[in-house]
Amino acid sequence: MRAILLTLTLLSITSCINFRGTFTANENLKLIHTTVFGNDKVRNVPAGSYATRFKFTSEDKVKFTFENGDNDIEVKVKLPENRTFPREKGEINLPASQTGQRYDIKGFIDTRYSRSDVRRERESCSYTVYRRECRTTCDRRGNCRQICDRVPVTRYGYQEVEYRYRYTDRDLKLEMTVPGSDAIVGSYRGDDRDVQKDYVYRGRCF
Repeated sequence: MRAILLTLTLLSITSCINFRGTFTANENLKLIHTTVFGNDKVRNVPAGSYATRFKFTSEDKVKFTFENGDNDIEVKVKLPENRTFPREKGEINLPASQTGQRYDIKGFIDTRYSRSDVRRERESCSYTVYRRECRTTCDRRGNCRQICDRVPVTRYGYQEVEYRYRYTDRDLKLEMTVPGSDAIVGSYRGDDRDVQKDYVYRGRCF
C-alpha cells in the first residue's frame, strides 16, 4: 500500500511537468516507441526541426511528441530498470544499450525558483449560512406537528486577499548521439514553468 501511495504521489507531481521546445533531427532518425503493452515499435522521425513536447508519463517512461501537422509522432522511451530521470536538477545519461534505443541520450535538467511581490486585490468567494425551515406533518388520525431543520444555504460575495505567485522554471537539454561517440544526430531544448498562488492573507467573505 505504501509503495502504491508513493507511486501515485510521484505521478501527480511529474504529470504537471510538461516541457515545450524544439527538437532538431540532423538526419532521419529511427526511435523505438514502447507501447502500453510493452511492445516495441520503430517511429521514423525525418530530418528537420519540430515543435516538441516532452513529459513524464509514468515512473519509468518519458514521452516525446513531435508536432508534425496532423500527424504528430509520439515516442515513449522506457527508462532502464532502477534508473530515474531527474525532475529538478541533474545530469541525464541513458546509453542505448540500456534503453533499447539506437542512440545514446545525454543532457541535463536545471530548475530555478522565484516568487513575485505581494499583490492585493478583491476576489469572489462563498460562505455558508443556515436557515431555519419548518414543515407540518400529520398522521392518519389527524394529529399534526411541526418539524424544523437547519438548512445550509450558500451565499456569494467578495473578500480582500493578499498573495504572491511562486514560480518553478525548468530547462531541459538533451542530445542523441551515435552510441559510443560524440556524433550528435538530434538535440532538444525545452522549458516548463509551474505557477502556484500562495495566499498570505484572506479577509472575511461578505
